[in-house]
Amino acid sequence: MKKLIAIITVFFLFACSKSDDMVYSIWDTQFSFSIINSENEDLLNPKTPNHFEADEIKLFYEIDGEVKEIYDPRLDYPRQVRVVIDDNLSRVDLSLNNSDEKSITYVQWNEGDTDTIEVLYQTKDMPGIKRMVWLNGQIIWDLETDSRYYYQIIKESLE
Repeated sequence: MKKLIAIITVFFLFACSKSDDMVYSIWDTQFSFSIINSENEDLLNPKTPNHFEADEIKLFYEIDGEVKEIYDPRLDYPRQVRVVIDDNLSRVDLSLNNSDEKSITYVQWNEGDTDTIEVLYQTKDMPGIKRMVWLNGQIIWDLETDSRYYYQIIKESLE
């Protein structure tokens, strides 16, 4: 029995050798938004009249030219959308598309309001890290100049 334990131990010691060529993969796909109206009211908070309903927010990823709705019932947040309600200012955390170096996500806030988010990911050194984020064609975040993964959207109240 002692010989068997010694053989297994030696096997594991050699199997666990360190390799400098190991590639680590990090997928930095999260981005947060708050949504306010022109009166500075929180449109994600259910206490605000005419707010966005959390269960109506849907994500669509554009993959190989095809737009696919994101939904996985096995996950805690099956639509990859999490609304965090706060007395000061609520936010929505989104898991953005990472299917390509520059990926597109469509956020459908409700039946009549959809925004386009584009993300440029790094491909060298640390692949999977966001470099730039655009909202409806305008850059809203840049890895080189911004330290927060957050942006505030101003929308008109839903009436």
